[in-house]
Amino acid sequence: MRKYKRTPLVLTSNEETRPSIPQQQILEEQKTVKKKTVDRTLRLPPAVYQLLRNLSHEEFRTMHSYYLEALDLLLTQRGLPGFAELDDTGRAS
Repeated sequence: MRKYKRTPLVLTSNEETRPSIPQQQILEEQKTVKKKTVDRTLRLPPAVYQLLRNLSHEEFRTMHSYYLEALDLLLTQRGLPGFAELDDTGRAS
């Protein structure tokens, strides 16, 4: 088996050394995304997971969309505002 020698990356003076998107802009976008959502773990029995997985393949939807639909239905059944009625701060508009 042949071993290949790695050559170092050398930038010439004509090449730009900065990324196309400034690092500060990337960090600001990441902070914005983190403010909009909260990560939670959902534990499902294997049979329920398989049913949802099969359903998502048949309907060409993500499993996450089913979770959101179920939570929205739960909230509205309990007389609470659904996702469409809430603003970014979690208050009813």
